[in-house]
Amino acid sequence: MEIGTRTVLILMMRIIIVFILLITTSTTMFGQVTTISGIAKDAKYGAVVVTDTNEVYYLDKLESWDKNRVGKTVVVTGKVVTRKPRKSDAISADITTPIKLIKKPEIKIAEAD
Repeated sequence: MEIGTRTVLILMMRIIIVFILLITTSTTMFGQVTTISGIAKDAKYGAVVVTDTNEVYYLDKLESWDKNRVGKTVVVTGKVVTRKPRKSDAISADITTPIKLIKKPEIKIAEAD
């Protein structure tokens, strides 16, 4: 089976687009242990960290922050994964796009706060 020049060019363009998307999206290493710094906030779906670039990371198995941590700068270390929202997520929180989730989060309040 012979692959035509047009097919090769289309394939190369797709590979380049995927590569560019990987480079230009978040610098977070998905699936690897990462440290995220941001403001502790409560969202409809659970506790989140909002970074200075407005990226939102949900914390696995944490429904809300303690009152003394809300609004504080926190440093969270854990494995960052993305997942599609469950039907219950979408119904209760209007989430329709994949979410960033920090698994097994280790939380520290930043010293500046």
